Amino acid sequence: MTRSKHTRSGGYVLLMTVLLLAVTAVALSALGRRSFRHAMTALQAEEDLQRRWAVLSCERVLLPRAAGLVDYQANETTAALAAAEPEPIKRLVLWLGGDSGDGSGVTSGGGALRVSLVFADEQAKLNVPALLARTDRPTAEGVIGTLLHGRGLSPPVRLEPFDLEPTTDSEDGDEYRWPLIASFDQVLVDADPDALVGKLSDASPANMGSRSYQNGVAPEGDGGIVDGLTLWGDGKVNIRVARMDVLRAALSPDLGFAQVFRIVELRRDRPDAGLNDILSQLELSDQQRQRMEQRLTDSSDTHSLWIVVSNGDRRWHHMAVQTPVPGSASESGLMRVERLIW
Repeated sequence: MTRSKHTRSGGYVLLMTVLLLAVTAVALSALGRRSFRHAMTALQAEEDLQRRWAVLSCERVLLPRAAGLVDYQANETTAALAAAEPEPIKRLVLWLGGDSGDGSGVTSGGGALRVSLVFADEQAKLNVPALLARTDRPTAEGVIGTLLHGRGLSPPVRLEPFDLEPTTDSEDGDEYRWPLIASFDQVLVDADPDALVGKLSDASPANMGSRSYQNGVAPEGDGGIVDGLTLWGDGKVNIRVARMDVLRAALSPDLGFAQVFRIVELRRDRPDAGLNDILSQLELSDQQRQRMEQRLTDSSDTHSLWIVVSNGDRRWHHMAVQTPVPGSASESGLMRVERLIW
């Protein structure tokens, strides 16, 4: 009887041990999953904070300097560059992350964030609300479609303003109210942010250290829809920096191809010429000249910065536009920033 009780007691201890081990394994497994979730949450929070900080830093530091990157500046080097096409768009790409350790100052790989920057002079683009204010909707859609098609883009264009009818026939007046277009969804059927900003550079941390990339900055890829269209500004196109296709779209039908080409020739031959100087060289009627003065300018005060952050899996698109505060004098320097986020 003594041996029998001892046998039953040993089996009970073994069973309890196995049960305890199973409970411990389950608890450790749950703890491991919880720790993994917390670790992933922490990593995601860290990346989100880094991304937000990068966007905020780029906007605060770089947006006020956009004018110096893309605006025309008359100086002693202008004559040598006069034959070149204006570049109102500047594309750069940066990498954020740990140093590779080779002295290049760039990241070594995983976990890095790619920050693509697109600086632009908004007054070197076709202003959609201003275009729609002086023509009917089908004509405006055709002008926009022609401009984009000439740049190799073919998105379906469909204008859907909130308010189509202006309060006066004048293009420039205190009582004039443009058709309200506040987003690209009111211009294009599918305003995909990747199509808007264009093809981004495929630069990687591995080739950022090559001689083609200086100080971690690389040239960006091909242009997008927003390289030619804008919804911001006072509607005037900067005659010094706008490309010929934008000038044709903005000045049609009042000026034909020959007259627009003459404008391009004049600014190339006289880089320091202002708007009045250029218009004086054209054979314009008084009515044509008045309309050109309403649609053109020789300076810009509205600039934008696209900030596209990518972690390899997805992209975040941010657009910030800096414009003068309505009603303030230009010399006051009061500016406001409008933002779009995808």
